[in-house]
Amino acid sequence: MRSAILFIFGVLLGAGAWNSSAIADVLPEDADGWHSWQVDEPGASTEMCCFTWRNKERPNKGCNLDGRSIAFSNSGDCSAAPGTIQVYVRLGAGIPQDIVVLSSNCPVSTETTVTDHGLLSATENLRWFRSVIEDRQLDNDVREEALFALVNSSSEVAYAYLDKLLTSR
Repeated sequence: MRSAILFIFGVLLGAGAWNSSAIADVLPEDADGWHSWQVDEPGASTEMCCFTWRNKERPNKGCNLDGRSIAFSNSGDCSAAPGTIQVYVRLGAGIPQDIVVLSSNCPVSTETTVTDHGLLSATENLRWFRSVIEDRQLDNDVREEALFALVNSSSEVAYAYLDKLLTSR
């Protein structure tokens, strides 16, 4: 019994260390504002784009990520070749505030600069998302955004992880 408790404690300690290093591997701890990267996985794709609503009209010209009147759609002219998804994350005090996965052809704007982290492997991308999804100290809305974004990536690595999550419960 005592060895089982020690084992569980060790796993939890290791998981906490893994989570914090995974975030730091992709995004520096003091990196506030919008960040973006593409995922290098040939099968990953999305046609998802966001649009800013103005006077109940949806222009097909992308969106302002800082805006609150945005809608998401997978119909329009934002489709891109498989393997070209774009991840957007807004950090505040080093903590994820907003997470969006869009087609790399979806035009976006922000009131601030978006720091581009280039191309990440599917494994690095999943590792970052896992660190958010599995961090129970984060706001549930952010964790849900991470799950939604991971599903939108249509990544095989992401689906394998989601399948594991669903079957382990």
